[in-house]
Amino acid sequence: MSRLVRASALACVLGGALVGCGSCRETRQGEGTAPLAEAGGVDARVDAGELAARCTVALAEAPLEGGDSLEVGSADVGAGGLAVGVSFGRDGARVGAVVVADLALGKVRSLALGELSAGDAAPLVTSCAACGGRRFVATHVKPEPMAKPAVAPSGAVRGAAPPRVMSIASLDGDTLAPVVRVKEQADESSAFDLLPSSRETGLVAWDEDSDRVVRGIVKVATFAGGKVSEPVVVSPYETDADTPKLVRTAKGEVFVAWLAREGVGTDGGLTDADVAGAYLEAPGEERSHQWVEVLALDDAGRPKGLAVPVTPKARGFASSFELVPDGDGFDVVVVDAAVQRDGSLSRIVRVPVHGGKVATLSELVPFGASGGASVVGPFVSFVDGSERTMLVSRDAPFVQSREPLAQGGRFVAYAEGSLFAASIVQGDGGPARGMLRRMRCP
Repeated sequence: MSRLVRASALACVLGGALVGCGSCRETRQGEGTAPLAEAGGVDARVDAGELAARCTVALAEAPLEGGDSLEVGSADVGAGGLAVGVSFGRDGARVGAVVVADLALGKVRSLALGELSAGDAAPLVTSCAACGGRRFVATHVKPEPMAKPAVAPSGAVRGAAPPRVMSIASLDGDTLAPVVRVKEQADESSAFDLLPSSRETGLVAWDEDSDRVVRGIVKVATFAGGKVSEPVVVSPYETDADTPKLVRTAKGEVFVAWLAREGVGTDGGLTDADVAGAYLEAPGEERSHQWVEVLALDDAGRPKGLAVPVTPKARGFASSFELVPDGDGFDVVVVDAAVQRDGSLSRIVRVPVHGGKVATLSELVPFGASGGASVVGPFVSFVDGSERTMLVSRDAPFVQSREPLAQGGRFVAYAEGSLFAASIVQGDGGPARGMLRRMRCP
């Protein structure tokens, strides 16, 4: 049961609150609703406007636990069904959970992950092919007293806030078992990624503010036996880096990628921002160029060679990206808000990387994407300028479809010719609620 999808966040509005896109063992049981599938599916060939819909039949749906707000993170689908990381507001607090369901959405359970800090990303759910498809859940939680905390020292920087704690647990059925906790420096970014290697080992990556220059850096650490290694700075100090992601190829090679921004002057020295102790980009300033860099890592998470840009450094602005294993290499799927279009809608591009070499960039969506994009199996899901949920095949560029059955939400997973979407729906005279829906999408 390999990792099939890592979805980007869902962003909607629920009850006036923003809805985007360590653990305790409490399990709250809930029943999904699958009569749609039992009735053979609801034919929902609604008007798709100028584009045909690939998803034409809703097979099942189930409610998503929520509160004042709901944020849907990444999902994993395999022999054990579907698992989705969510966070929501409740009674003034923000808490995390993993929603676990069978593929028919007939039984849905919510496993509590505890209280999160404000602003932290929704929980990440992934699986490990090398350890029998075992699932892992990673999230930032408020630190709890530990008799023997296994955390990686990260260092305090310029009076920074208390460290952020990443809790990693394994998920077996409905049981969450703690694996390790990783301490990070707390800053404005909560981006991180997890790449498990076995039941107790793996790599983690995150970004934080540098203690040498005023910009962001990417760190990678390994964990084994409940202990975390000393983190390694893998991004160059000459660039401002954030939003790291990890990927392992079919050959077992490991790569890390991040968003890089211009950070030094033409002479290679420190910028005026570094000298003055100010950040590189402030509100109202013209944005700098931003691109994606990729770096090979060894088994200890140390750099092998130099970071390589996979999108142009000039005349582009890579706002988000996904890494997708593909044969002996991987694809980098990038949302690029090209600077020359001066704030217009973004394009989506695909860059294959094989044998550590970057192939020619190709456009999947030449124009019209709004916000981020997520890779779901053979498809890329995105939202257009009219807030309509769209699909495009990774292997058939420009062939787009509009998906009304997604109800304005985001696709989060793919399995057996079906796509799963998370959305916010308005009840008849009642409050809005989160909904998970399975659709037939051949």
